[in-house]
Amino acid sequence: MNEFSLKDGKIRGGLFSAIGSILKYVIIPVIIFTVIASVLSAVSQFNENLGLKMVDDMRNMALILGLPIVFLSFFRGYYPKGSYSRLTFAIATTIMICVWIWFVMQGGKFQLSATRADLNMDLLGLVLLLVVVAAIGGLYFVAELFSYRKEYLARKVTPVGSLPGQSVIGTPKTDEPQAEQISSQDPPKD
Repeated sequence: MNEFSLKDGKIRGGLFSAIGSILKYVIIPVIIFTVIASVLSAVSQFNENLGLKMVDDMRNMALILGLPIVFLSFFRGYYPKGSYSRLTFAIATTIMICVWIWFVMQGGKFQLSATRADLNMDLLGLVLLLVVVAAIGGLYFVAELFSYRKEYLARKVTPVGSLPGQSVIGTPKTDEPQAEQISSQDPPKD
């Protein structure tokens, strides 16, 4: 019983998961960083070092690290709940999300420089909190495995299109011989 078989998954689930991830980790952050960069570039007409490079680096990291998250999220959504394959891709996705948070947020060290003033912010505690929250979110998939495991294994054993207790053709399984089944279906004679 190979749980990583591509026959077990559903493309629709994988696409929904990938679309959600591309919005969350690529498109929305890139739009936000582009807006911030345009505001800083308007303000920085008077000063060249206002932090454009930092915002550009953050946008580039969101794009570069967001694409592997989208790829892994597809397979997380593709495989059914209760399977080890879904758990494997969910853990890999969670690790990539933690890496994404760390590098996009530049480890919590932000620096804006102007000609007469520097603004240095150390938000390491906030970034670590976000990483811990993302890691705890990954525990959801561990709990999901234990919750749906029996259901998943029951579906793997039962043929598709049949109910438990029925054969593939659709007639009920019984221990009676075939002749007794036919005689029990005949109407009683007077």
